[in-house]
Amino acid sequence: MSVEMPPQDSVLPAGTEERTPPADRDRLWSLAYVFLMFLGTVSSLAFAMVQPTIAKHAVALGASLAAAGTVAGLFSLTALVARPASGLLADRLDRKTLLAGATAVLGLSTLGYALAPVLPVLVAFRILHGTAFAVSSTVNMAIVASVIPRSRLAEGIGYYGVGQILAQAVGPAAGLAIGAARGLPTTYAVAGAVLVLNSLLMLRLPKRPREERRKGERIRFGDLVSLPLLPLALVGGIFSFMNGTVSSFLVLVGEQRKIAGVALYFTVSAVVLLLVRPAVGRLSDRRGLGVVLFPAFGLAILAAALLGTAAGIAAVLAAAVLYAAAQGSAQPSLQATLIRRAPEGRTGLATSTYFLGADIGQGIGPIVGGTIASAYGYGSMFLGCAALFLVGAAFSAILLRKRLQARHPHPPDSRTSDRCRRHAVVLRWRQRIPKEPRKEGGP
Repeated sequence: MSVEMPPQDSVLPAGTEERTPPADRDRLWSLAYVFLMFLGTVSSLAFAMVQPTIAKHAVALGASLAAAGTVAGLFSLTALVARPASGLLADRLDRKTLLAGATAVLGLSTLGYALAPVLPVLVAFRILHGTAFAVSSTVNMAIVASVIPRSRLAEGIGYYGVGQILAQAVGPAAGLAIGAARGLPTTYAVAGAVLVLNSLLMLRLPKRPREERRKGERIRFGDLVSLPLLPLALVGGIFSFMNGTVSSFLVLVGEQRKIAGVALYFTVSAVVLLLVRPAVGRLSDRRGLGVVLFPAFGLAILAAALLGTAAGIAAVLAAAVLYAAAQGSAQPSLQATLIRRAPEGRTGLATSTYFLGADIGQGIGPIVGGTIASAYGYGSMFLGCAALFLVGAAFSAILLRKRLQARHPHPPDSRTSDRCRRHAVVLRWRQRIPKEPRKEGGP
């Protein structure tokens, strides 16, 4: 028996809301949501087991350090190229079949790492892996968004990310431990088998009703990338830019400044993310994006400045707390906002557009950061990130102000409103006073 889920991207017919209890309409922890959260956590765990080992495996196959870095980066580049098409597929095809198929390809490409005898074969499986990841992550989030009540979208996305954070905390250590004991091919075999089994579990999801799929329509550019949603997606990409920079260079910063234990940054960050994402998601659902986004920018600026000037582990860990709070607040709220603003039936487009911004930020962060660091030092690199967050805050203020003006294009002038109110009072007063009848025959 498949897990029951509400129709994806559906709109209730008129009058249904009165017959549906409010508690059911706003219920977050449905069986479908929990099942999807489990599936997503398992896929993230397998991914986290593999990702930190690719460069090392490429070197073992004869690649230079530069070539190994290129092999590792091919994944993000391929995902970036495939991302727009993934949203189109999510909106036009059956999402259950698409998700199960993409996850199976993830498993097979991971198994391919274990079987690759030479570097070109590894590169081919890396490209396949990145393409399948773009499709699976987009379709998965589109399905998750369809089972979360609209009134709790940011909260639901925040809780869903908790499983991914736990996977990122456990997966790398597990993958490296298996690799040290049995060799990296064993790590890839285990992770690939887990993904294939997970794809079979996904077949228990219900099929998407045919009437909800956008089939037979002409493909336009707007079906690949949503230009109205792209600016907010790029705002989210600023936080991914910082993520890519920190993950690539923080260890080197610790070595240069002789700061021991900088790897604790990632542990502290994971703990704070676990606490912040669900709580701030509720706040965003109730009060709006601006209430969450601008404080997040402030925290991110402080975190980047701390990392730029840190001389000890205390400053590094303080930066971890501040930045995790910023990222955990901003990214789920931005993603929920994009999905809410998407037209009906275009959740896949909104999701792929959001991830497109994240892919761009994650991809160019290490490139730009490395260029700045080589020319001016690591301090300037992180201070550049702080400046980028400041620009992002100003850009977001413009975007949200335009959105408000679009809703209320002609706000009433306060003085005009006062005159109107006084005039209304006078009219009501005159209506209360009966007119005196005119006397006939009077002068």
